[in-house]
Amino acid sequence: MKTTVRILLSIYFIIMLSMPGYAFAASALSPFQTGWTQAIPDGYLKEAGKQGRVIRIKYNSRDYAGDGGSIEKTACVYLPYGYNADDTKTRYDIFYVMHGLSGTADEFFGINGGAAKNLIDNMIEKGNIHPMIIVAPTFDAENKPQEFSRADSEVRQFHLDFLNDLMPAVEGKYHTYSKGVSKKDLMDSRDHRAFGGFSMGSVTTWMQFCYNSDYIRYYLPMSGACWYYGGYGSSRPVENSDLLEKTVRDNKLNERGYFIYACTGTNDTLRGEVDLQMKEMYARKNTFTPDHVVYFMKDGGAHDYSSEMEYIYNALPLFFTEETAETAVYKIYSNFEQKKDPSKKEAELYFYKGKKGADSRLYTGEDGKAKAIEASKQGYNAFVLKSRSGEKKAAEDRERAAAFINDNTEYLNVGKLKN
Repeated sequence: MKTTVRILLSIYFIIMLSMPGYAFAASALSPFQTGWTQAIPDGYLKEAGKQGRVIRIKYNSRDYAGDGGSIEKTACVYLPYGYNADDTKTRYDIFYVMHGLSGTADEFFGINGGAAKNLIDNMIEKGNIHPMIIVAPTFDAENKPQEFSRADSEVRQFHLDFLNDLMPAVEGKYHTYSKGVSKKDLMDSRDHRAFGGFSMGSVTTWMQFCYNSDYIRYYLPMSGACWYYGGYGSSRPVENSDLLEKTVRDNKLNERGYFIYACTGTNDTLRGEVDLQMKEMYARKNTFTPDHVVYFMKDGGAHDYSSEMEYIYNALPLFFTEETAETAVYKIYSNFEQKKDPSKKEAELYFYKGKKGADSRLYTGEDGKAKAIEASKQGYNAFVLKSRSGEKKAAEDRERAAAFINDNTEYLNVGKLKN
């Protein structure tokens, strides 16, 4: 199994957001919260120059929550700009994203004038993420808004649809990393597959982790807890965390690799149940380590579509990372500091991985990148600072970057800064 270096380092980095001096409002951070989400940049929800396309497909499935009879279901598939059906050599990571209560397969890409599609188009065009395929399915057999009890029963059985019907239908047609549609082929390509969802889609996501961790490496549960035991209004965080811990242990996931980016908003109506679960998981640090599980909040975030877009913007860059020289780009100032001084948004820190625990080097200037790449080849953990203009501001940026590196050596698996 390849090591996805960039994601490990990105996860370790975001742990620093909960530390004094880096957090949006350190005193307001929950002791089991990793940090705060970053706002979507201006223009990302408008049409991009290079646009992908969304295709509505039908596929054969079964009414798993009903009589088990044959049915036809709907899903919407996003294909990135440049996708060519005849190009079988180019392969794409795939992200499945599920709607919430009373939603349909058409909701994700259709609501707010196609904001989700615009966001993904822009993130790809601007280099935030690699081109990927995104699938918006539905847990409902009829693809219609339904009342709670039916949706709850559908959610609990969707893992069967996903494994037996949806994955083969989509990945047998489009160019993902799966060589075929056998269960072995789909297992072998789990590093290139993610599942996420909002509200009851988040519940669906936790169910996928419980049932289909052999096929999915990355998880994005947004504003919803695990309901394997209990449900809405009957949160059972201890029993659910017991099950999640057993899933990690029995499937050797800490060794094979997995990543859960859990998130919600400070004003979200379901924050309470999410908090309870993440607090329980955080207490089991030997199992749910920071390189596998993080918990972010949107300051002021409600239980709404705009919050979902922000969660996706923050999480997707941490998925499907490649082993390249340049492993991550970080903002060194918190949301709070950037709001007080917008120029601090310009300061960025680039990381080039060397050997685990090796000394760190920090470079600046036009030749900084070349020096960092060479240092990483020699085994050093190299950082390049893109600082703000002005001697005073540049000095402040370098001091902050150096503090970040030295304060987080354990999480980054790097040695102290030596230059």
